[in-house]
Amino acid sequence: EEKIVKVADVKSEKVNNPGGTTEDALVMYFEGNIKPNKWILNVTNMKRIQKATGTPYIDEWVGHKLQLYVDPNVPAFGEIVEGVRARDFEPK
Repeated sequence: EEKIVKVADVKSEKVNNPGGTTEDALVMYFEGNIKPNKWILNVTNMKRIQKATGTPYIDEWVGHKLQLYVDPNVPAFGEIVEGVRARDFEPK
């Protein structure tokens, strides 16, 4: 099932990696009672969000709507896992 969300904020935060280390990453927050209400962004999704919003400027993503879905074939940490992806267009 695909979900339409509205971007409330995007900011850099320290996040925990599976290996127990931390790194700085971009985290997107959504408006409303969405679970989960935040999403750690990777390069693939940032490129799709740039296309969907029409801007590469992260601070201009706030207020835009995104359509999210689960992709069953995301390579991560040497495995193929399920991951959240953004469609590369802004939903109506």
